[in-house]
Amino acid sequence: MNINECSTQLQQLSKAHSHNEMSLNDYLNARKLLLDALDLNINGVAQQAPPVDLSSTVQMPAQPAATDIAEPLDKTQPYFAKKLDTCMNFLKGSTNT
Repeated sequence: MNINECSTQLQQLSKAHSHNEMSLNDYLNARKLLLDALDLNINGVAQQAPPVDLSSTVQMPAQPAATDIAEPLDKTQPYFAKKLDTCMNFLKGSTNT
């Protein structure tokens, strides 16, 4: 299998999944098989581990408690907030900063 054949088959898989013609698990398994075959052909690397069911591995991270956050997550937010205030004051005609 070359890269063009793999690309064509991946496009067909994507269309089939997007049109609900195949389940997510079937799509993931078929895609993995295609990419493994391409990897074997191009890089000469065979799949070592048995296939993994990817549908059960996706988990949402737990939200941290409000007391756990000691500092803002986005450190640029105060900077941009000050710049926005300066711009708004300029537009209003105020010289207060």
